[in-house]
Amino acid sequence: MVFVPDQVAEDAELRETLKAGFLSIMIEAGVLVDAEVPFDRKLVVSSSFALKAAEGNGIKIVDGSIRLILNVLTTPSRVISGSAAMLSELVAKAEDTLVRILAQVNRGEASLEEATFPNAQTFVRLAMSDGERSGEDYLGYKDRATVALRLSDIFLDARKKSLEQQERITKLLCLLIVATP
Repeated sequence: MVFVPDQVAEDAELRETLKAGFLSIMIEAGVLVDAEVPFDRKLVVSSSFALKAAEGNGIKIVDGSIRLILNVLTTPSRVISGSAAMLSELVAKAEDTLVRILAQVNRGEASLEEATFPNAQTFVRLAMSDGERSGEDYLGYKDRATVALRLSDIFLDARKKSLEQQERITKLLCLLIVATP
């Protein structure tokens, strides 16, 4: 997936050139090209559409394009060229969105603090399946060790942020109590 500025994404000639080049490389490498989302829609993605997906705006469990972008941003990937900072920002937003989605799916809660994921294994299992749907019929995560490890890392990072935030709130409350006569 190539994230590009909006004006570049609108250039039909560039899109076709990228599509032909990537398709050739993928076929040569034996990479499966599925039809879930048309290849040209999942290859070149405008930065505004990527941001929409990372924030979860308009996402539905089986909404192809947006779900696919969220999936790409929360699974192992490599930056080949471009802005690593922009990608890092998108990844961080996508990770927060995934935690929020799974918290809502798990308990109808809006945050990790409110949801009860006893461990990373439960979080990963819920990311891969809701018990009835899995893979492309759900959030699109494949049952692979590298994906499970990445999802575990997302859970652990979210849990760490949550604990740090709770600690800051506790310290502020203690200061307020001490400062109040």
